[in-house]
Amino acid sequence: MGSADGGGCAELEEEVGGGNPVPRQHRLGLLGGEGAGAERRNDGGLRDRDGRRPAGDSGDMGQPPREWGGQCAALPETRPGDTTVPMNPIDDLFRRLRAENRKAFVPFLTAGDPDLPFTADALPAVAAAGASLVEVGVPFSDPIADGPVIQASYTRALGRGLKLADVFATLKQVTASPGWRTPLSAMASYSLVFRRGPDAFIQAAQAAGLSGAVVPDLPVEEADDLAKRCRDRDFKLTLLVTPTTSPERAEKVVRACGGFVYVVSVVGITGERDRLPVDLRGMMARLRTMTDLPLCVGFGVSRPEQVAELKEIADGVIVGSALVRKLEAAGGDRARALADVRAAVAQLSGALNG
Repeated sequence: MGSADGGGCAELEEEVGGGNPVPRQHRLGLLGGEGAGAERRNDGGLRDRDGRRPAGDSGDMGQPPREWGGQCAALPETRPGDTTVPMNPIDDLFRRLRAENRKAFVPFLTAGDPDLPFTADALPAVAAAGASLVEVGVPFSDPIADGPVIQASYTRALGRGLKLADVFATLKQVTASPGWRTPLSAMASYSLVFRRGPDAFIQAAQAAGLSGAVVPDLPVEEADDLAKRCRDRDFKLTLLVTPTTSPERAEKVVRACGGFVYVVSVVGITGERDRLPVDLRGMMARLRTMTDLPLCVGFGVSRPEQVAELKEIADGVIVGSALVRKLEAAGGDRARALADVRAAVAQLSGALNG
């Protein structure tokens, strides 16, 4: 793989995880809390390999965005009998769940761990076990928000020479199967989006059956252009709100989001925790005053009792490390690993809607 500054990295159309073509200041912006992403970049702004800035990049992260591109703070209304434009599957999911007074259980699975055939088997298995929406992690060589379990999973997948085109082909195989209804959202570094090109990435993702993407390392100060491109194509962009995000930045984040808002429950990286933060309830209440979008809580959620606790305040619960940990065993006993993942999803989703 390439160096940290992107030198020598392979084309992302060929290899998924090589190098970091986006400057480190950009990649670290979102998770830094108050003031994050407001540094002036030494290179004068984000540029592609030919020295061009992407559309909407002013070259100065300290300046406010020119516009936020419209309001994305509520689920779209449906008109009875209007079948002209189908609703995005993520919007449709949360509309149905709200009508049924149910919550979304969102498991996270790494694409390509231990290999893509296993991923193709695991996605239908977790959907049948109770997943409402599946977050598919696209491995990357420098996942700044992920703890050791998911980092190790990404490393295993990348060690097999995983290719982004192959990830999309596998997802298309799954979503094109008869009767498939469970929405998929990618968890992808902005480096992957930028290197391929936002429009090309969105087009390929939608062709693969993805309904949106969580982009954890995209600062809201630089999200306007991508958010507009996603809205224009009804592809749901999801950003993260953390416990250290100021109210002013949180309002910007929820306006940039589509589909749902990813609420990080803890300060730090992904991973299993013994208990949920005591101030999470207050954080959720504040966010409710800013948006009507569904709020899905992730990071640090791993146990049925934690999931049950969250159903009172969240619209959805995201569980990653507790499930990804079971993928490691798939290298030796695939059938058992698949059964363990399926059982864990059934238990956790049952705690949420049981």
